[in-house]
Amino acid sequence: MTSPVNLYLLSRIKGKDSFNHVFHHAMKGQSQKQTPIHEIESLRSFTDQMISCGVPVDALDGFFLGFSIPQIGKEFDLLKFRPDGCLNIELKSLPVPLEQIRTQLLRNRHYLGHLGVPMELFTFVSDTRQCFHLTEHDVLASATPSDIAKAVLSFQQDYLTEIDGMFRASEYIVSPSGTPEKFLNREYFLTQAQDQVRKDLLNGLGEVTGKAFFSLTGKPGTGKTLLLYDVGRTLSERARTAILHWGELTAGHEMINAAGIDLDILPWSVMDGNGNAGLADTAPSGGGSEAGLPRLAPYSYILVDESHRLSPEQFRQICNTAKAYHQCVIFCLDPEQILTTVERRNNIAGLVAELPLSGAFTLSERLRGNRELSAFIQEVRDLNKRPHTHMDYKDVTLGYAATIAEAQNQLAYYRKRGFVFINYYKNAHPETGSDTAAGAGTGDGLIPDNPFADYEGGYDIHHVIGQEFDRVVMLLDRSFYYDEDGKLEGVPRPDPDYLYPNLFYQGGTRVQEQLALIVLENEPLFDRIAEILE
Repeated sequence: MTSPVNLYLLSRIKGKDSFNHVFHHAMKGQSQKQTPIHEIESLRSFTDQMISCGVPVDALDGFFLGFSIPQIGKEFDLLKFRPDGCLNIELKSLPVPLEQIRTQLLRNRHYLGHLGVPMELFTFVSDTRQCFHLTEHDVLASATPSDIAKAVLSFQQDYLTEIDGMFRASEYIVSPSGTPEKFLNREYFLTQAQDQVRKDLLNGLGEVTGKAFFSLTGKPGTGKTLLLYDVGRTLSERARTAILHWGELTAGHEMINAAGIDLDILPWSVMDGNGNAGLADTAPSGGGSEAGLPRLAPYSYILVDESHRLSPEQFRQICNTAKAYHQCVIFCLDPEQILTTVERRNNIAGLVAELPLSGAFTLSERLRGNRELSAFIQEVRDLNKRPHTHMDYKDVTLGYAATIAEAQNQLAYYRKRGFVFINYYKNAHPETGSDTAAGAGTGDGLIPDNPFADYEGGYDIHHVIGQEFDRVVMLLDRSFYYDEDGKLEGVPRPDPDYLYPNLFYQGGTRVQEQLALIVLENEPLFDRIAEILE
């Protein structure tokens, strides 16, 4: 549980190491962040100023120091809460540009806004003792230490000491397809890392004319899809822009398409002409790759999401389209999110790297995701990847089913509790009862002897890419096993093209808050995973 502290008592500790020892003890192990000496000195300067303004020591109680929103990483210097209000004070050691101060306080208002209570937002610069206040009209106004002291005194009584339940990742994750209204209204902020890549990418696009290629690479949770859509939205103000979406368009995509802006979300089926927007392991019908794709001719910018799933033929089509119509292309990809042996063999990431790129950008800072869940999923994939710090995995539930009926009962149990079931293949075919997987299986698209055909509802792997869910439940049956090196492997059935460990990773990385695993008829696998939870 996140714990509040008394700012005056803590700020009297001058030594950096001693300060951090006492702070970590006060936080009951919830934070291991090492506070640098300049931040300690800024805190001391601030509390000295408050005392000189008549604020008693007990009024400096109940502050949350360096609080980070779980799973998001958004950090605040000082926070204090009442049931009917929120006080935020940011500390600066040295003067910074006023617009930077305003931007930070605006972001803080955004992240605290879901609480639905009045907010007081200040910045204190210890070097100059300057103070600033963000008004309710988002104007950055000069303030005095006495103004901040008055706000602190107003929070002296009835302050909250438990705030963990007030912040949930789902309040802040903006998915263009899942929350199109927020995307269209620009009700989101990019992280510093995202914003820097955005600026560099847009600058690069502004310096080229005619055909040009760019790449944007990032692992799950780094926010590359939101960044790609944000860039697409900005480019649409310059010229007509298309985003190629892998898979079927959702209602959210259709809402963006109907918004009246020059940004179109198109399914990959525009490349093959046969309506199949899934994986392509053979050359699409229709040919014409040398001449490009006339369907994409009206666009000045083409942004390709999930580019690592392109076939070599589709990749050539896009490159030839850019050449024929003098277009700029951004390939957005994650080389680690390979689901099939075909995708691995195609190595589109390698083909993109061989292009004469006008810019290659990488997002490495993870901005979403439960830290413990991420560590757990990584360890399930490879038993040797134990985290360096203790993880209690309180958000993981592990169950065992000896029969399909038991697994179905457990799935029903989790569904009633709001968990989303992510299966490995599409749901049962309406006529034959057999499962289908996009672009895989027999010639008619059916999967023979599919071990996951008995589980209905939920989503398949192909329909969760780019989406987030608070709670996820997944199955692991005898299709999975650990090799002698402790790595999760999969049997080559029912479709030898699919890489089961990668399918599991794809599904597991969609979870935000709670993950439930059901192991079916596989006691050796269950025992190994159970050991992780100790």
